[in-house]
Amino acid sequence: MQQLVTSGTISPYFWVFVAAQVRANDTGLLSKDITVRKLVSHRGDIHHIFPRDLLKKAGLTRSQYNQIANDA
Repeated sequence: MQQLVTSGTISPYFWVFVAAQVRANDTGLLSKDITVRKLVSHRGDIHHIFPRDLLKKAGLTRSQYNQIANDA
């Protein structure tokens, strides 16, 4: 899990995470119709699992909320 403590989306660990979502046919966080597969294939569109503002208000530091484990 330590490998997910990075903000870089070029990380191979991040892309394994995305591939798992594609394999599971997951939908985007804010959509019931758009799959992660479509998001990635159209633009490489990446969103945070939890909104940054919510995590900031909860008192998390930038290094805590800006990690690939918080992206999807």
